[in-house]
Amino acid sequence: MRHTDFTKTSRSLFASALLVPLLLAGCGTPEQKEKPATVELSDDFIRGVDRQMTRQPFEDQARRGVVRQRTLYDYHFNVESAELTSLARRDLQYLLEALGTGGARLSVRRGPASADLYAARVTAVRDWFVDRGVASSRILIDDGPPGGPGVSSVDAIAIRAEIKLKPFKVPSGTILTPLTGREEK
Repeated sequence: MRHTDFTKTSRSLFASALLVPLLLAGCGTPEQKEKPATVELSDDFIRGVDRQMTRQPFEDQARRGVVRQRTLYDYHFNVESAELTSLARRDLQYLLEALGTGGARLSVRRGPASADLYAARVTAVRDWFVDRGVASSRILIDDGPPGGPGVSSVDAIAIRAEIKLKPFKVPSGTILTPLTGREEK
């Protein structure tokens, strides 16, 4: 045997000696991975979660509406009474959460209530907030429209007329055309 053949053979044997153990190590049975723990949920629990997921968007809309308008109506009180209904307590809780550290203007609509009943209702609402740690000086309760006083129709007409009287000044320089976006000079 020539020297070069012996070298090739010895290299092959050496490589085989290294590869065989590696191949055998890879041929073993795969390790059993632990299966993740499963949790069995009852049908009642799943139905409860489904109900909550269905109701939540509507509750969020109601909360935003109450916070936006900040108004209690006749139906927020028991009939001919200053006692708050469960709906009123829910709406007041929404407002309490929205108050943060600032004050609040809240409208309690008088509706058909007598002056004495209306005063008792305003007191009941103020007391509800005070019982929850809000200083009475931070709360302004009136019989205003939902969302605040806004602008009267007369004022709105005057504002509109004033806007019409002021000419609209076209800016100088280049103007983009609405359809092409190119500059015109």
